[in-house]
Amino acid sequence: MGRRCILELEDYSFERRARLLYNHLYFSDLPQEYRDVLLKDDLFLDIIKHAHFNPRVIEWLSTYSRSAHVAVEGYRTHVLSLLTSPEGIWDHAFRSQISNAARHVLLSFNTVGEWTAITDLEPAFIALHRLCAAKYNERIGPGDFRRALQELDGGFLTCNATQLSYLNPSVREFVASVILDERETAEDLINSAVRFKQLVNIWKLARTRPGSELWALTLNTELLGRALLRVLDGPSTRWEKSVRGGLVGYPIDSSLEIRLAFLADVAAILESRQLAEMALRVADNLTREWEHEVVDFTSVLRLLGSIGKNRWFLEHGGEDVYRNLRLGLLDGLEFARADDWLDLLAVPPNVLEWDDAEELRLQTALRVFEVKGARDERSDCSTLDELSSLRDSFARLCNEYGLDLRTQVGQLDEDITEREEQAENRDNSDEYLRERAVVRPAVFTEDDVREMFRTLSEG
Repeated sequence: MGRRCILELEDYSFERRARLLYNHLYFSDLPQEYRDVLLKDDLFLDIIKHAHFNPRVIEWLSTYSRSAHVAVEGYRTHVLSLLTSPEGIWDHAFRSQISNAARHVLLSFNTVGEWTAITDLEPAFIALHRLCAAKYNERIGPGDFRRALQELDGGFLTCNATQLSYLNPSVREFVASVILDERETAEDLINSAVRFKQLVNIWKLARTRPGSELWALTLNTELLGRALLRVLDGPSTRWEKSVRGGLVGYPIDSSLEIRLAFLADVAAILESRQLAEMALRVADNLTREWEHEVVDFTSVLRLLGSIGKNRWFLEHGGEDVYRNLRLGLLDGLEFARADDWLDLLAVPPNVLEWDDAEELRLQTALRVFEVKGARDERSDCSTLDELSSLRDSFARLCNEYGLDLRTQVGQLDEDITEREEQAENRDNSDEYLRERAVVRPAVFTEDDVREMFRTLSEG
């Protein structure tokens, strides 16, 4: 894709929205009596300020061929309806104006999650694109993904060099409705999933509308189980070399903790021994991971909470999983930091079968943190925000759990004061340059918009 100037909808200022609507109307073939409806009672201002304002809706309402079937008397209601519920516009464009590849990008994007990088969306797209090509005898080519992104950019999605987002929340809602209502489309997405999180997102979407076609599909344990087994052991992280030569990890899929929690919950809902077996397999992978990685205390505590309430799973192999999670938590205590301890100290009342030996291990590790770990963590702070956040955590540990961290809190206060003074000195030295550099734009008011739109009146 070439270099382009990309605008998110939030970047459309009041003035930019006004000029966009004005230009569409000025050059449109809309009869004057329809324009007059938009001018009456400042309807154009309501359009400009609407949460669903976007270029495709503006193009639609200002094109006479789209509105010729609407009488002038009903045009105001028609316009407001387009803004409130623009699904009809998206449906027409989705089915008649974009390529199969573009449709596959939109469907895949909905399942991988809105904050996925373009490079991590491509594998999901390729899998769906190839499945549909074989199933429906569609032609595909090596450049389909990039061409589809260019096709969708500014119409359904906004694209920059690395990320995608929906042009408007109504686009996300429309694509979700397609997946919910079209059984074959939903089945294609399940059968082509290459990431665990795709199936998690599909399951969550189905739960938003019980009784939908998608809901029925997710209750099919054979279909769902086959798809989950295919992605069960896929990587959670993509590793890339940094400029310094080291490796930097980027999350591309659900963590093992999320996979375990999901499988345990769904296994209980469907009473599926197959999914319970998968959960046990993920639990084994997680405990092996702890042999060379630090325990994610927050995630494990969340797991203990959810599995502890899941009676069906506990009775079908979950008790061993629960016990191993508890032991893994205790084995990793030497790496716990202040925020972790705030969560850990709430553990005993909420953990099944917590005994005196485990409580002793917890309290022993806490004393080590109090004497040494807190000092080491303070020395690791490099920014003012990190210092302030750690200071708040230490203060809570003192006040709520009686730890003796007063010396560390006092030293953090000194560190924070020193950093603030340094920042203030930099601000003062740059104040003159900042005042000269700031350009204060003129305010574009509603009266300015009224004056501009007045030229659309007949004569």
